[in-house]
Amino acid sequence: MAWFLVVWACLTAALAAATAVVSTAVFRHLDLGYSAYVQLLVVPTVQALVVGWVGRRWSLRALARAIADALRHRVVAALLVLDVAVLGIDILGGWSASGVAGARVGPVLLWSMLKAAVAGAVLLATLLRDGGGRQRQLWLLALAAAMLVVAAEPMTGWLRAAPDLLRGLLPTALRWLVAYSSLAALGLIVLVGSAAAVRDANPVAGFLFECTAAVLFAAVLVVGLNVALHPFLTEPWVTLVAVLSLVDGSCACAGSLLVRSSVKRAAR
Repeated sequence: MAWFLVVWACLTAALAAATAVVSTAVFRHLDLGYSAYVQLLVVPTVQALVVGWVGRRWSLRALARAIADALRHRVVAALLVLDVAVLGIDILGGWSASGVAGARVGPVLLWSMLKAAVAGAVLLATLLRDGGGRQRQLWLLALAAAMLVVAAEPMTGWLRAAPDLLRGLLPTALRWLVAYSSLAALGLIVLVGSAAAVRDANPVAGFLFECTAAVLFAAVLVVGLNVALHPFLTEPWVTLVAVLSLVDGSCACAGSLLVRSSVKRAAR
């Protein structure tokens, strides 16, 4: 995941710079329309995936084996079953789309925040008993803080207010895109670092943290493409983001619980 993000970031920066230079120098016009956002976000993603496939830095067989290992854990399976139940209740209840870039206000949002709070609390409790290296402790502390900050969002509304910090500096769509992309980038760095830090002690937990980063990237990509049109989501993107947020929270929560269990076993 870290390698993919490095390739994606380099390709995105190169494509954005080349597009801006050619557009302004040759055509005397810089396109800020929806098609430009699609090009700047989707094209580097596809290119990074192609480079990854050609370089054989990962394989479908290895990925399938890692997923199977993760699903064999009862905590992972239980969380996914609860996710399906919560999503069904949310859809049947007809909660309207609002909140953070169209996140559902209702069971999905509350359940996601509860999982984030549990993950943060479990990681903090783990740090009290963790005899691992200082680097691992710092990454887990950063992840715990991130989880607790996300869990507090429904009460504080900090995430919904993030684009307002750039009010007057950027156009509306670009303001939302920059705000959420910056926050997501910080989250991705913490998740990838945490995955690398715990991989030796618990490979499944490391994989789950990487899955959290991958799903977060997918969700931000979907949201970014939609807020380029307007600062909210419409169907079917609302439901897709709801599903991604549920899976994201479950991966983070399960990974935290597995790290906790491995630390407890090591302490015995």
